[in-house]
Amino acid sequence: MTAPIRINRPLSSRARRALATVHLRRLSPQPSKPPFPHDLDRLITLYCRSGMVDSALSLLHRSMDPIRPSQPSIRSFNLVLSSLNKSKNFESTISLYESMTVDRSIVPPDIVTFNTVINAFCELRRIDAVLQLFDEIRLRNLEPTRVTFNTLIKCYCKEGRASEAMETLQRMRRRGPGPDDRTYSILIAFFCDSLQSESGLRLLREMLVEGLEPTETAHNCILAGLCKEGRVRSVEMLYLRMSKVGIRPNVVTYTALIDVFCCGRSRFGQARRLLIEMRENGFDPNVVTYTALIHGLCNGGALEEALELYHEMVDRGLRANVVTYTGLMGCLCKEGKVEAALELFNAMTHNGVCPNEVTYTTLVDGLCKGGRLDDGVRLFRVMEERGFGGNVVAYNVLICGFCSLGRIGGALNLLGELMKKGVKPDVFTFNTLIGGFCKAGMIESAMAMFRGMAWWGVRPCGITYRSLVHGLYNAGEMEQAMDLVEEMINKGQASDFVVDRTGSIEDMDRLVVRVSESWMEEEKEDDNMETHACIING
Repeated sequence: MTAPIRINRPLSSRARRALATVHLRRLSPQPSKPPFPHDLDRLITLYCRSGMVDSALSLLHRSMDPIRPSQPSIRSFNLVLSSLNKSKNFESTISLYESMTVDRSIVPPDIVTFNTVINAFCELRRIDAVLQLFDEIRLRNLEPTRVTFNTLIKCYCKEGRASEAMETLQRMRRRGPGPDDRTYSILIAFFCDSLQSESGLRLLREMLVEGLEPTETAHNCILAGLCKEGRVRSVEMLYLRMSKVGIRPNVVTYTALIDVFCCGRSRFGQARRLLIEMRENGFDPNVVTYTALIHGLCNGGALEEALELYHEMVDRGLRANVVTYTGLMGCLCKEGKVEAALELFNAMTHNGVCPNEVTYTTLVDGLCKGGRLDDGVRLFRVMEERGFGGNVVAYNVLICGFCSLGRIGGALNLLGELMKKGVKPDVFTFNTLIGGFCKAGMIESAMAMFRGMAWWGVRPCGITYRSLVHGLYNAGEMEQAMDLVEEMINKGQASDFVVDRTGSIEDMDRLVVRVSESWMEEEKEDDNMETHACIING
């Protein structure tokens, strides 16, 4: 008898096929000698472990012929089903399972079979089929395992059915096998991805009560979720707990932590320390990490530090992305360094990074605010040619630029262009135009624009009313201004009203007195509500 071949290292696909062929010849049935079931099992195992799933499936189908006296075991069926799932061939998994259930001569499925097929249906998001299989498990007097329940919970989570997922968790506690760390990890990941990190934290506490130690994945998932929600205090507390129990964040979590600390200039020192800690723990910051730090510096007005960090990133061989470049350009424009922003834009395109709509809008805004309106218009047209510029934000930037220079006609042309494209103007569009009309002394046009807001379904805000009241007041239209103040008060927009000192003192007094009265009425209502609340609570 030939000695068995022992393999101690991975084989090439050619070697695997050659070895499988040798075994196939050894195990192929002779006319007078059918193969034993264990021979079929061995060959199917060899095919699956060699990555030759199609060959394993083909052999399995041939062996299912009722004329053949030898049938593969349930272990072989489960191995092929599992291999099909691993190769993402879920439809074939389901098809093979259906063949097993139709032909009664084939070995019946066991709980491992059901777990594998349930997972296939879950990946295909067919929750109805998953629930039918649960009924089938009961009909066959089989007991669902933790894997069965965990897969059902995963399926519910994929469908966003949180209540059913939590009911399944309770069911596991009451009647089935108790939940394990995998159960909780699935639920925690779902809640944190859905921006419900508080639910994730509650599950973390439940794990500890049940004597289960939350995994590194569960901790990192909650930490990332809290960071997304900007809950800095909760982030700090959880991070402290992780440090105490020896759980380290991963690259993604470090990046999320750095990002959330970068949101406030007061915590930027913590973000810097995390970057150092990240490196000390053997994690290299990636482009997303650097971008978070750069944005934090830009938002804090630390342009020079942001540029230094950008150069450090490039020196480390990391390629800046469109978000990195756009953040730096925005900061340069705020500092009035539009030319430097344009140079960075050219460097970005030279490095093969394509600008997006935000990039173009940032530069157009910088050019307009820098007094280079015509250059801003030209860049806006380039933006349109490249398939961008169809949004209201980009138009608002240009309209604001025209109004600030008193070029109302150009602003109105842009409004017409915007409407022709079917883009709805927003409250900022109207506020900019109304403010422009008022500054130009075109009060009737400003009022017409104001009345047109209702036709577009846009609600005026406090800024809208303030612009109009100031315009009417400065033009001596006191009665109209007072009418508008009344309307503003009735709509609850008087809380942040400010009157400038142009016009007559008497008229200004009338406006201030009326608005002050409305504030006193609001305060009185608030006091009454507070008293009422005290009585109820008492």
